Amino acid sequence: MTIEHAVLTEFSREESAGTLKLGEAFVQDTSNDSINELFNTFKLSYLKRSSKTYGHFAAEDHVFAQLINRFNGKQISLDDVNTEIGSMLKTFFEDTQDSFEFKLLLTHEILEDQENLYLLFLANKSVEYFDEQLNVQSIEVIDFSKLPFGLKIDLELFAKNDTKYMSVLNTRGNKELSEAFMNFTGFVEGIDVKAQTEEFLKIVDSFSKEMPKDEVSEYRNTVVDYCMEQDSLGEEISIKEIGAQLKELPFEPSEDFSAFVARQQQKPQDHIVPHRASLKRYVRFFGRDKKMSISFDSDRFGQDIQYDEQNQSLTINELPQSLQKQIKQYLDKAE
Repeated sequence: MTIEHAVLTEFSREESAGTLKLGEAFVQDTSNDSINELFNTFKLSYLKRSSKTYGHFAAEDHVFAQLINRFNGKQISLDDVNTEIGSMLKTFFEDTQDSFEFKLLLTHEILEDQENLYLLFLANKSVEYFDEQLNVQSIEVIDFSKLPFGLKIDLELFAKNDTKYMSVLNTRGNKELSEAFMNFTGFVEGIDVKAQTEEFLKIVDSFSKEMPKDEVSEYRNTVVDYCMEQDSLGEEISIKEIGAQLKELPFEPSEDFSAFVARQQQKPQDHIVPHRASLKRYVRFFGRDKKMSISFDSDRFGQDIQYDEQNQSLTINELPQSLQKQIKQYLDKAE
């Protein structure tokens, strides 16, 4: 089991502008498969969210930062942390007006190479069912499709005062609740994930310049496939892992990939948090307006797809057969 300790607590306001309620804390049996499955499901959901931001506490004296520092120094237990978090949430959410109901899952996770704290805000939904007399009844169940708020703290990186030991998921559907949550976290963004990914992709292109043209596509696909896989798992991109995979390809570059990347980066990083949209744009061009949608692999650009910048036009050869068929049918009807 990877869960060292887990606590569930209800945090709610039954009606608009009503009293905030913090329920009893229930320590979970971490040997129970159900709590492990629950945590792993929402953990994966959290890690997959591209809207997460990465950074750190804005100030070392923020009440949350001090709390984590005491826990990391083994001065207090996770149950103590949960109690303090409950008091903090009531303080930061007291000026909000909307009703809500969350189950707060606070988890201490220990892996082989990492130690994390997760705070996940779980929600319920109402579902209907037939009873034995075929009457329609209603019951509240866990809504696995929603994760409105959450945060993760890498305790080892926190101890090292890294710039990205913390990530935050903030659903912006309700401005008041979102602002209250961010004030509670004391979070400030530490890295520009988009800029970092785009810098890396430019370096990937530069590395390919000495390769034979017929090998560039396989090289780019190897890099991007790995990056997309890491993104789907909610994991960082390891430059060394990419370098190891590239050594299995037939070409032999004059310089090691990891060394080349480190030399080209403005601030050398062994690991990069992937920016999903930038990765997708790297492998595909796409765009749309009200009357047209175009999408194609970037490998085709400059080959059978040409762009005239002056006339802002695309020339496309080798159209998909399905599109050719539709056009032919349209022209036949028009005759």
